[in-house]
Amino acid sequence: MSYKSISGAVQNLREQTKDSANVRVFFKPEKGRTFEYDLAWENKGNPLLFTDDVEVTEIEALVNSLWESEDKDRAKFASSFLIYAEGRKGELAFELVSGLQENKNAEINVPQHIKEALQWACHKEILEEANE
Repeated sequence: MSYKSISGAVQNLREQTKDSANVRVFFKPEKGRTFEYDLAWENKGNPLLFTDDVEVTEIEALVNSLWESEDKDRAKFASSFLIYAEGRKGELAFELVSGLQENKNAEINVPQHIKEALQWACHKEILEEANE
């Protein structure tokens, strides 16, 4: 797994959509990867994501990286969750919703860029007016 600052896919999407008023690319500019990775990064050790089925393992590229210790640890959890999520994203989404419904006190941290994407898609101005 390579740890570039911004993935080639994000760079390509940004280039392809730069002139569109209807499409906007949201991403985590520092140490972000995919939705699943970023969600796990923000929820390190959260039992809603990190069930007994998720095997948290050392990632060689992280061990040798120059990242701070806390970032390495978060990345280890996020990378492990991403590996676990591969090929079962729909099932994981269902499990997450079920876990939230079963435990009304459970919390999940939504990554900032995902919040911004949802606000943009829902026309944030309209939401702000409704809350006034």
